Amino acid sequence: MLTCLCIEPCKALVVVLDGVQKKSKITETVEHGLTIIETVKEKAVRKKYDEGNLY
Repeated sequence: MLTCLCIEPCKALVVVLDGVQKKSKITETVEHGLTIIETVKEKAVRKKYDEGNLY
């Protein structure tokens, strides 16, 4: 299955690949920092963002 991805200016996106269910998902993320995707029983239940800059 092919999905069309439209790149939008000023947005950071991440592609999440699920090897168990053979699916993919595109979700927004922070431009600088950490994105943590928590799963329970093979399902994404929570996204955490830790945005920061190095000085």
